[in-house]
Amino acid sequence: MGECGVPPQVQLFLRACEQGDCETARRLLGLPGGGTTTTTADPAVPSSSCGTEEAAEPRGEASAPPATTTAAAAGAAVAVDCTDEAGNTGLQFAAAGGHEQLVRFLLRKGASVQSTNHYGWSPLMQAARFGHLSVAHILLENGADLNAQNKLGASVLTMASRGGHVSMVKLLLESGAFVDNYDHFSTSVLNSSRDDLPDITPLMAAAQHGHEAVVHLLLDWGADCNYTVKTMGWSPLMLAAVSGKVSLAQQLMEKGANPDHLNVLHKTPFEISVGFKHKDMKDYLESLTTIRPQADTEKRQPDVFHALKLGNFQLVKEIIDEDPSQVNITNVDGASPLMIAAVTGQLPLVQLLVEKNADIDKQDNVHGWTALMQATYHGNKDVVKYLLNQGADVNLRAKNGYTAFDLIMLLNDPDTELVRLLASACMQVDKDKNKLNNRSSLPCSRSRQSLNVPMLPDDKGETAYLYVLWRNCSSSSSILLLWYLVDPRRRKDDVGRKLKLW
Repeated sequence: MGECGVPPQVQLFLRACEQGDCETARRLLGLPGGGTTTTTADPAVPSSSCGTEEAAEPRGEASAPPATTTAAAAGAAVAVDCTDEAGNTGLQFAAAGGHEQLVRFLLRKGASVQSTNHYGWSPLMQAARFGHLSVAHILLENGADLNAQNKLGASVLTMASRGGHVSMVKLLLESGAFVDNYDHFSTSVLNSSRDDLPDITPLMAAAQHGHEAVVHLLLDWGADCNYTVKTMGWSPLMLAAVSGKVSLAQQLMEKGANPDHLNVLHKTPFEISVGFKHKDMKDYLESLTTIRPQADTEKRQPDVFHALKLGNFQLVKEIIDEDPSQVNITNVDGASPLMIAAVTGQLPLVQLLVEKNADIDKQDNVHGWTALMQATYHGNKDVVKYLLNQGADVNLRAKNGYTAFDLIMLLNDPDTELVRLLASACMQVDKDKNKLNNRSSLPCSRSRQSLNVPMLPDDKGETAYLYVLWRNCSSSSSILLLWYLVDPRRRKDDVGRKLKLW
């Protein structure tokens, strides 16, 4: 058995699929045509030819396969839909890498086009995220679910829109993708079962990342320019304000976007542009916005949630000093003041609330999220670090079953420093548990480590990151992320090209 329960042959097969090595993949599946190569070519360069069905798989006794291939088929063949620890199949890796011939080959051999990893990503999502148009065509021809969503509620079209792949977005729309993640002509909403997860539409993803051509295309197809995220109240115009691109805001306004819409923090797109210091966006939205920031006169009837929305440290302190019970009161969604402060990322307010005996592990009534989860999801590293230092429970699970670490691993582009912080905390918890149970802190002994997975020095504490990341990432990509975390000198782009299944 290989690293953490994944057999070595499976690891080799998945790595071959990631690299587009058809010959090795065929051999490990125990099929003819994938015999041992005798060339002295660079082994790092994968074979890219899967050949034709007839040429690669001769039939009859006159064309028996080599002995090495027969042995592989008899004793070491892997299943075409075998997975790593994160549930990724060979087809997932091949689709993410854009390996068209290998994708065709795996589908011919019975690979499931609907397979999803533990985070809900399908092969089509992988192809869409990285703009592999020909691979998407193949998967759609083989019945891939066009409107599937991952466990964060993001659809295939959302993946393509986030990446700014105009041709991919056009293909998906013309093939019948729901432009807003639900069928406009049906009463049943596609993501109605995902009320406990933050959701984002393709238009929001494109607006947030400044993809003007994609925004234009989605609006032409009838995307709702006033759709809002239920949990946070953000609209496409607000996300355009974050990007700072005035042309995006203009497109949305032409389609009827509401400049006076308020999010859960009572902020308009104009106020958001001010906060991000986008002068041109601020100047554009200011003349369109009729709702102005609330005046200080509202302090006459102070409320801790209103004070938090204002970001007024002194007012929050005065309110809690006068009525200490307000530190743990909840709003209509069951959120506490500490959770609101964690969302906004205002560390001084978070510190004040904790010092005033805020319940650091309190969970809201709607989703079961804690302040640590909110800070993690919104990328507020200083708040995450502080809450962890104050003993926030990293093992608490939301109503959907996810911990704070699970949330960071579900994001498309997880922040490496946040991963490091949470991984370290998780590892410490595991060490403490293992001490109580008198067993080693590592799940696999050093003698059973795969030869393909280099072990890092224990004295640097780097095996802790290996252990936690290995449990949550694909077998071939986790070690690359680990190298980047412990050696910031590595080029992020080089590592990022390999981390395709995030």
